Amino acid sequence: DDNPRRAYQGFGPMVATGTFKARLKVGDQQLENDFNVVLDPRVTLVTDADVKEQEELALEVQSFSDKVSKLISAMDKEREALKNSLNAEKANRRDQRKKEQLDAIYYKLVTPPGTYMQPMLSDQTRYLSSMIGRADQKPGQDAYERLQELKAQFEEIKKEFEFLK
Repeated sequence: DDNPRRAYQGFGPMVATGTFKARLKVGDQQLENDFNVVLDPRVTLVTDADVKEQEELALEVQSFSDKVSKLISAMDKEREALKNSLNAEKANRRDQRKKEQLDAIYYKLVTPPGTYMQPMLSDQTRYLSSMIGRADQKPGQDAYERLQELKAQFEEIKKEFEFLK
């Protein structure tokens, strides 16, 4: 699948401490080994419970980010279809209006092209994710509040898009 939105970038949330299993498969041979993930000994103010909480929040943000990507993808398809119908000779006013409305909704999710543009929901979600994963730490209350705000905005945008279809 050559969809860049779904291509694995190799940047997932950091895992919490605990015992994990590494599995290596080469041909018919399979090797398995357990290993422990422990806290960095230089980090003294963070507990296992803190990084577990951090992992859970990071996974929740990741899951939300996937929903945002799916909605963007659905909007991309719709925008492409409209663009094609508008390129046809008999472009009607209703399609033109729909395209303008769809673009307005789309650019609440996606940061518009240009310099110094205000980051929109998908970029704000990415930023929240990077803030949570920056270091081993217990997530602050503000991170949870921000995620709830972004989720509420997302639901509004999704409703607007569904209504337009």
